[in-house]
Amino acid sequence: MFLWRNGVFTFRAGEIVKEGGVAVTVDGNHLIIEGTRWVDERIEISPVVSRLCS
Repeated sequence: MFLWRNGVFTFRAGEIVKEGGVAVTVDGNHLIIEGTRWVDERIEISPVVSRLCS
């Protein structure tokens, strides 16, 4: 989700809305920590991956 370029994101604590989207239950703190870690790792390895795929 952290790399999605387009979309509408709505976070509502304790509320489940099923209209027009997909309801996902997650721990917000864990999501943010893991998402930022993943983005940092991706940024770090992207030059290597680009060279390997060229």
